[in-house]
Amino acid sequence: MSYTSLSDLERALYQAHNVLSGVSPSQFNESTPCAKWNVRDLSNHMVSGALMFGMVTRGETLPDIPDATDFTSGNLVSSFDIARQSILAAWEEPGVEEREMNFPFATLPAEMAARVELMEVLLHTWDLAHATGQDALLDDSIAENVLDFAGVMVPDALRSAQGEPFGFVVAEPDSAPPYVRLAGLMGRQP
Repeated sequence: MSYTSLSDLERALYQAHNVLSGVSPSQFNESTPCAKWNVRDLSNHMVSGALMFGMVTRGETLPDIPDATDFTSGNLVSSFDIARQSILAAWEEPGVEEREMNFPFATLPAEMAARVELMEVLLHTWDLAHATGQDALLDDSIAENVLDFAGVMVPDALRSAQGEPFGFVVAEPDSAPPYVRLAGLMGRQP
């Protein structure tokens, strides 16, 4: 297991916490770079996704019906922190690095699963930060590390003009900030 992936995941989850902490209820209906979600939807997805990542990492079976809890109607940040701690605790379990992890879209070895979790957290944190004017909170060094593998993790078969689940690559110059390049790799229009 790569210490860098887990260290970056921990930092990315803390960064997501900070961005979620800065979201105001008055922003919930605003659009995000993730075209299918507004700020409320994306915030809920980030919490439910983090809960799912904890379950997957622990080797639990995911429910057939996805959770539709509206975390924004309660304490959004507290809900995310519970999920964040669950993920980090799961990665500390003995033998976790030998596990195959069953996501809804694929079964992956632990190292690849950590990278998927990291990429997902970073991308949606950027989406939310960008939508709510919090780009300055983002740590470019984490995104820089993910750029090394992000482009190859999304096959062309998963890309579409509608952005489901990913859009076509939006070319960004090498001089663009790391999060802008990452967003472009995932088909976002920065």
